Amino acid sequence: MKYAVLIELSRSRLSFRYYRDDAGRFFLPFDEKSESLPLAIYCQGNDLQIGQYALEEAEKHNPCAWKDIFDVVKQKGNFVCRGITMGMNELLLVAVKKYLDDFFDRILVRAKGGLEANISSMPLIFLLHSDIEINDRLFVRKSFYDGGFVNLAVWDFGSEIVKRLCGEHKLDRKKYALTVFAEGSNLYVDAIDVKQKTILRTLPLQGKGVDPRIDYAVDLMWQSLGYQSYALVRENETDILRRVAATFLQSSRIEFNDPVVFSDGVERIVYLSRNQLEGRSVGIDVAIRGSIQNFMSQLNIAEQDCAIIACGAVSASDYFLTNLRNVGPEVIVDSDNGYQKTLASILNEAIAKDVAFKVGLSEYKASLLPQDKVYALDEYLGSDNVVCFVGDGINDAPALMKADIGISMGALGSDAAIEASDIVLMHDNLGSLINAKMIAKKTMRIVYENIVFALLVKVLILILSAFGITNM
Repeated sequence: MKYAVLIELSRSRLSFRYYRDDAGRFFLPFDEKSESLPLAIYCQGNDLQIGQYALEEAEKHNPCAWKDIFDVVKQKGNFVCRGITMGMNELLLVAVKKYLDDFFDRILVRAKGGLEANISSMPLIFLLHSDIEINDRLFVRKSFYDGGFVNLAVWDFGSEIVKRLCGEHKLDRKKYALTVFAEGSNLYVDAIDVKQKTILRTLPLQGKGVDPRIDYAVDLMWQSLGYQSYALVRENETDILRRVAATFLQSSRIEFNDPVVFSDGVERIVYLSRNQLEGRSVGIDVAIRGSIQNFMSQLNIAEQDCAIIACGAVSASDYFLTNLRNVGPEVIVDSDNGYQKTLASILNEAIAKDVAFKVGLSEYKASLLPQDKVYALDEYLGSDNVVCFVGDGINDAPALMKADIGISMGALGSDAAIEASDIVLMHDNLGSLINAKMIAKKTMRIVYENIVFALLVKVLILILSAFGITNM
């Protein structure tokens, strides 16, 4: 896979990242602005934007700007972009294509051509957050596939985290996992079947995604401005101060005494300390505990069979962690480092999917543990098909032994893999499989020719013996 684009999408935000095989095995943001954009779209004439400006225009009721995109695309009506009239259901597709055009122009510098030349083959990955409902997930898949993005993958963030944690053996002996995310002011809980890596159901907790200490912290920071606040309108600055307060509460800092850029573009020093918040203890929200416990009961999930995974901002907040530990099951904290690990595992799966797409495979599996490889083989063994497994590492040895035909890569293969295999490829090139198959066919043809020749000779001697021409 030479390159790929990853779009992380929630109902309120999206981000663009890319992979290039000559820039390391990780996803990079298109630029600082596109790393996290409000999901709002502005389109007038040739000007098409996603982000903060579009959000501000939408809140001013500009008819050329839209927020709540997943609601907008369901509406009847049209919009005009670059002189072309299109249905509202194409709004998200058209906006994303504009940013993908920029990717080919600015990042790949047209080395692969433009978007239209690559649209049917480029690996495009959507990573969807829990607040996107099932019908909206299906909409994303259908609109982009119909829009020409055939090499498309749509994955759930929660499921991908569970896959990675299984690989790290943090979910051993657990049947279920509850991934917990905060999006906007809401908290979302995904119930996931650990073995199948699929989401069973999502529980939205309206208004529970915000630490209740934030509003008090905003009051304190506003007071710290003193006379400087006279030049500002508090309502215009609340969102800025809430973001500062949330970041501070999720950190380990004792105090905040740094400049903050306000809506007028001017930097002002804002102060906030842990001592000021001492009177506001981290309390237990019985609604969070009761809702999650009832959710588990509805799905027949026992406490001992389940682990709760705190993700993203939830993992860094003592308020959320205190409440989750009060629910009952074991709590696994998936830190920001875990987020990067998840993106790395997604890249591995994306590479596998791209290889499957290019060679015409309808099914593939990636990031499997040794036992998962054996389970995957079990799905095919016992049928009329002959199952072949190719591997190179010690983790492949169990599957190599169980397959009808085990093939190991000789130069890079481990001793255990070579010993467990039936065939050893001396060159670490999968193209050698074709040569191996040709050699096997030629060998079998020679074997059959020898058997037929031997039988014919014996029959001929029998006939000649019957007529007394020769002796046995």
